[in-house]
Amino acid sequence: MMKDDCLKIYVTAGEPHPPLKAVLQGEGLLLEYYDASDNKYPDNCFYATNMEDIKNEKDSSQKHDYSNIPVRNMYLWVLKDNQIRMIREATVVDCKRGHASHPNMTGGGDAIIGGELWFLKKETGEIEVHFNLDSGRYTARDVPSQFPQIQALFECVGYIPKKLVV
Repeated sequence: MMKDDCLKIYVTAGEPHPPLKAVLQGEGLLLEYYDASDNKYPDNCFYATNMEDIKNEKDSSQKHDYSNIPVRNMYLWVLKDNQIRMIREATVVDCKRGHASHPNMTGGGDAIIGGELWFLKKETGEIEVHFNLDSGRYTARDVPSQFPQIQALFECVGYIPKKLVV
C-alpha cells in the first residue's frame, strides 16, 4: 500500500484514461505485475550497468528488433489504482508482439500514465531509476507538468529517479 504522502502526489499526476490505441489480442490479458509501492525493486530484478546499454536497448525497442541485445533490462510501468505497476517488457505473452505491453498491467483498462524504465546499478552499488513517459497507450497529456509529479512519486516510494535522456 502506498504511503499517505505518496498518495498525495499520486492524485495530482492526472486522471485515468482508456488506452489511446487499440488493445490487440493478448495485450489485454492481465499479467502478474510488480507493485513498486510495496518494496523498492522487483524480485530477480534485471539491472543495466551503463547508459550505453540503456541507449542500445531503447533504440532496439523503437525498431522492435532485439537481435543485438543479449539481455533485455527494460521494464514498463503504469500508474493505476494507487499503484506504480511494473513488468519486465521481455515477459513472454501469447500475442502478436510476443512480449508484455502496458495494457498487460491494466487488463486493457484505464491508467493515468505509463512509460519505460531501467534500473541502473552504479559502481558504487547505488541504483538509479532512469524512466520516460513513452507509452503509446497511456501517453502523458501534459509532459511539462506531469514529469515532475512522476519523478516526485518515484522518489517518494524510495527510488533515485532520473529522466531518461538517450
